[in-house]
Amino acid sequence: MPATAEKYPEGSQAVNRISGIRRTAGLVAVVVVATMAAVPAASAASSQSESVPVNPHCVVNIEVPTTTSTCHPTLRAAVAQATGGRVEDAPHDGAEFDGQTLRQINQAGSAARAAGEASRMLLAIEFTEPNYQGRSLSISAPVEYDPGYGNTFTPCMRSDEAVVQYLPSEYRSEIRSFQTFNYCYVRHYDSTEFSHEWYANDRLADVPAYMQDKVNMFILHRGPTRQGLLSKCDDGAETCSFTPDTELLPVYNGWRQVAQAINCSDFDFAYTKTWTDSVGGSIHMSFEVGVTGSGGIPGLAEISASVSATFGQQWNWSSTTTDTTSATIPARHWYALDRDPEMQTVTGHYNLTFENNYWGRKNWQIKSVTATGPVPDNAALFRARGAEMTATEFAQNCSSAAIAARRDGTAKQVPGTYYIDPKN
Repeated sequence: MPATAEKYPEGSQAVNRISGIRRTAGLVAVVVVATMAAVPAASAASSQSESVPVNPHCVVNIEVPTTTSTCHPTLRAAVAQATGGRVEDAPHDGAEFDGQTLRQINQAGSAARAAGEASRMLLAIEFTEPNYQGRSLSISAPVEYDPGYGNTFTPCMRSDEAVVQYLPSEYRSEIRSFQTFNYCYVRHYDSTEFSHEWYANDRLADVPAYMQDKVNMFILHRGPTRQGLLSKCDDGAETCSFTPDTELLPVYNGWRQVAQAINCSDFDFAYTKTWTDSVGGSIHMSFEVGVTGSGGIPGLAEISASVSATFGQQWNWSSTTTDTTSATIPARHWYALDRDPEMQTVTGHYNLTFENNYWGRKNWQIKSVTATGPVPDNAALFRARGAEMTATEFAQNCSSAAIAARRDGTAKQVPGTYYIDPKN
């Protein structure tokens, strides 16, 4: 059946009724040939620049037998519609979507499935500018009941279901970043061939250069998350290897205090402190996954081996160093020593192969993986800080009441702080 579209103005928006949905074995194909520009409402709309629509955040609702598309002035309003009102406090700025927002939207999807038919869930958001800026297009889908399946389902819920989505004309060749939800795996296409794929429940801040100004359609289907793929690296994959895509670069972890002393006496004090500092490495794949530590994380050995083979450099996932510092602290002064551990970082990708198909294929890549770990020799920057206490600081730390509380153990002392109190 050929696709048809009719415009039905509602207030200052155009609502499009789109048909042309067909089902084939294991496939739901949704062909969208819509225009979603806001309908000019008298002089107000005509005064707006064509490049900045009044309602730049649109929602495409994939449903049977019709599809309704509406546009909103804010991204928050679009997300609220696409989730059936279950997420009403999403950030206005797409760049501010974080792990909590992802969980909210995925939980809303679970709630929609539990509620049954007539509920909606958000599958993906496409943006026209890098870093989740510009106009947006939210892809929403209904919960349906399939007697053959014996349960409610949505696109991206079953591995044998897929949604083919043509972008509305305003968005064709405009997509520069995107976010997926509810275990939807996205493949972007140009007008002729497969072009780029990404992971479920993930985000891409800028599509690759070869894809820019070319995205005309995409396919959504159930697929793996990067975290799920990584979990197979040590248990399930036939082979798993890491390949660096950048040089090994030095970075610093950030300042951390390793020693502090407060001299409440009227005399200079020779301070000596033995301190210990530990730092762990991390793997960062998206805001969804940020793992720190030295054990229990798949894929660590592959990165260590690859860095050693490629750069001839030892890779550590954690380090602990102990040292002693000495300083003379003047009367009524405080002193602190900070340490900023030197780290090394590399970005690359994992290659995994499976003996049998995993999510429909035997070969997978986990792209854009950044690993960071401490350098082997525990190198670090140090800085010493200190000053004479203000009257308020002296009263808080060195009053008779504060000293008495420390002596009888009732004071709430700052961990790791050494106090030099008057002997009397």
